[in-house]
Amino acid sequence: MTGHPAAREAMELRRRIITCVPGAVVATWGSTGREEMTRLSDLDLLCWNPDGGPLPQLRVRHAAYLDLVECRSGAADLQAWATANATDLHALLFARHAGPPEERAEQLRAASRRLWSDEHLRAREVYHLLITSIRVGTIFGSSLARPEKFTLGATRCWTVLAECGQLLAGHALEGGTQDVLRCMAQADLADEDAGRAFALAMRLRSRYENGHACSADLFGHLARQYRKSVAAYLAGASGWLNEHAPLRPETARLFHEAVHADGVAVPPSGDCQQPGEADAMLTIALTPDAAVIHEKVVHSRSETGWWLRHAALLNPNTYPATLEFIVKAAARDERLWPDRNLILYAIRHPGAGPGLLSDLWALRRRLRPMDRNALRRRLGIESAEQEEYR
Repeated sequence: MTGHPAAREAMELRRRIITCVPGAVVATWGSTGREEMTRLSDLDLLCWNPDGGPLPQLRVRHAAYLDLVECRSGAADLQAWATANATDLHALLFARHAGPPEERAEQLRAASRRLWSDEHLRAREVYHLLITSIRVGTIFGSSLARPEKFTLGATRCWTVLAECGQLLAGHALEGGTQDVLRCMAQADLADEDAGRAFALAMRLRSRYENGHACSADLFGHLARQYRKSVAAYLAGASGWLNEHAPLRPETARLFHEAVHADGVAVPPSGDCQQPGEADAMLTIALTPDAAVIHEKVVHSRSETGWWLRHAALLNPNTYPATLEFIVKAAARDERLWPDRNLILYAIRHPGAGPGLLSDLWALRRRLRPMDRNALRRRLGIESAEQEEYR
């Protein structure tokens, strides 16, 4: 890792944690692991710290934010910890450069391999990634945070598609997003221009982060290309998805309409005798009936319902009361860490009302800096110095 200054900084922080916390294993993941950093990228580290030693104070100079995922569970509980939410799951699935290279690093890699062997989990994650990429890029409109990263056709969409290719393959692939997209195109799992589209999206993101305007027409072009590649992927992966994450015909129809590209037909799912979590997740994300969303979310269990609750935050029709239920459950069940991105998406949801934002403001000291910043934006607080005056 010698390219971007943040990549070198990641290795410096990794060495510092390992030196200060005996027994800890540290890996990179996300854009840091892929070495696809831009000026405003997060620095992504995974720290498995089963002995619970205190971490040193860490500061970053070459990244916007340190996204440090820390796990204090023992080896037997690593999988349960990772499957509590999508962020921790991806940190373990796509961990790179785990070290120091001793027994515990191998235990971490073994836990990752066990997750990769779970085809039902991988198939559900494909649907979660795809519907999230489509909906996040469209639900928030002009209030979308980091549009250069999250708008439809921007960089996150292409990294999602590359992750879906790896989930279908059953193992993490070497190289970065462009390498994986090139392999997928050769296997007819992505449009032939997918790799070039990602490269263009990266250039636009870098320009935007450096204060230059970016053409809306270019992002519109990238969005159409992304939908075409998703359609190609679904056509190639349909048999595997139908076997391991079957959808009811109505759910498949709604999903295909959501990802459809003009002129590209997406094959429907087959008959589904026993719809599972993937079907429930997509139903919640796509149904126009807010009452259905509320009922399914309220009756989901905190320990296993993260994907269902997240899906509700992708649906613009979700009741404010459903958003409040999700946030209150996270606080009540002491799940502010595993449910951290549910809280962030609830803050940003167009249906978030004054009551929800007020409840979260009361919890602000226990939230991440990015959550507090999102709250300040929704509440119209310009700076941290103004917080005490509300």
